[in-house]
Amino acid sequence: LARHAPRVFAKPPLAFFPNKVCNGQCVDLFGDPNNCGNCGNTCAAGVGCSFGVCSKTYPCNAKGQQICGDTCINVYSDTNNCGSCGNKCAAGFVCSLGVCSKTKTCDVVGQQLCGDTCVNVYSDTNNCGSCGNKCAAGFVCSLGVCSKTKTCDVVGQQLCGDKCVNVDLDTNNCGSCGNKCSADQTCTKGVCQATTCAFPNKVCNGQCVDLFGDPNNCGNCGNTCAAGVGCSLVCAR
Repeated sequence: LARHAPRVFAKPPLAFFPNKVCNGQCVDLFGDPNNCGNCGNTCAAGVGCSFGVCSKTYPCNAKGQQICGDTCINVYSDTNNCGSCGNKCAAGFVCSLGVCSKTKTCDVVGQQLCGDTCVNVYSDTNNCGSCGNKCAAGFVCSLGVCSKTKTCDVVGQQLCGDKCVNVDLDTNNCGSCGNKCSADQTCTKGVCQATTCAFPNKVCNGQCVDLFGDPNNCGNCGNTCAAGVGCSLVCAR
């Protein structure tokens, strides 16, 4: 008997919401004007498909926007369409995150609503730490606390007098306030280090050393004489 080749059937494509298989193809029911909301539901010429509904405007792609009539509206903040199209907030109310509220909310870290204004209670001298907490004259608001002097928040900085300085690099405050490097030194990682030296001195590990007399750097940086041996141009007893 003649054998026949096994029959192969094409598997239908898989589709996950909001996609759907229409005529063997995966289509986006939320955005396909030929299959808007369901297979075969074709929008009229010039009309787009937005979230499965034929609309005069194209889909709104910005976060929080929704089509209301023929306009993209931010339903997170629009007082006439707060949360949904046509939901109008009462007089004196604002739309905050899609909810009508007597007052708005503050989304920035450190800010708090004081009256009808968002203020940074970490640094505002009139609202330091909380609304209405006013710092006295000559005080500043630092991290929500009234202080005679401010604090420094940048890594490596320290308060010297009334200024924040980088004690890792500042030649006038190297390592600590008031530690001033000499004119031929720089401040590196909080340590004054020489940049140039007059002969026979030489810069070794940031310090001026006498190559003619230093037993740890005799003739050159790092050339150490043996125990009990001095340096006089060269290591010698």
